Amino acid sequence: MKGVTVSNYAVTYSSVNYVGVIADSWSADLAKTEVETRGSEGTISIFLPTEAQAAALAAYIAEKSPFQLEMIGDAWRVREHFECPEGSQPGCQDFVDLLDHGDPEIADYFYSHEAFKTKYVCFDNVERHFFILNYTRFASLPKTRGILTEEAFTNG
Repeated sequence: MKGVTVSNYAVTYSSVNYVGVIADSWSADLAKTEVETRGSEGTISIFLPTEAQAAALAAYIAEKSPFQLEMIGDAWRVREHFECPEGSQPGCQDFVDLLDHGDPEIADYFYSHEAFKTKYVCFDNVERHFFILNYTRFASLPKTRGILTEEAFTNG
């Protein structure tokens, strides 16, 4: 293919537990769409020229994984169970509904496993809303410093 660097990639399907497509990803050649796989053997990035090619490859890899990956949000993932405790706040069920229906923003918060980010979901005692706290630490800052952000969600 013109403008594409050819490389050999070996994806061990039996270890893949995440497959995502990153459009307009940075790469040294003209391939601008990335397929990222994660699993017990680490992360592999495969760059392709079009998003359609990347989506087809991602679906193929997800199908070969033994973990029954599902399209949740914007990536193929292993579905994790989240259950509201008995007598929980009203916003908890709203969070679960969004998560179960694959809302991309909620899925990103719930399924993110980045070591430099800590996330908490907090539910209101009375109202049908919840908020997410995201604490991000940067290597350039002392360990006791970072950035705290809040995003609120309301039903209705």
